[in-house]
Amino acid sequence: MIPGDIGAELTVGLRAAVAASELPASAAGLTSAGTWRPAPVQVGGGPGSYATSLPFRLAALTGREPAALAELL
Repeated sequence: MIPGDIGAELTVGLRAAVAASELPASAAGLTSAGTWRPAPVQVGGGPGSYATSLPFRLAALTGREPAALAELL
């Protein structure tokens, strides 16, 4: 799977969470585009491993913990 595919799935997850009232409507406009970075080696990253800062963007929007939002996605 490549970041573009994962990004598309995250968009589906965001929209589903908004539809279920788990996230505010403004979250539907967020995307993972531009948030992908190589995953740090310290957390198990390596060649072909990526991480997104999308949960942190959602945390800033909602005031919730990024880890909980990552789990939701």
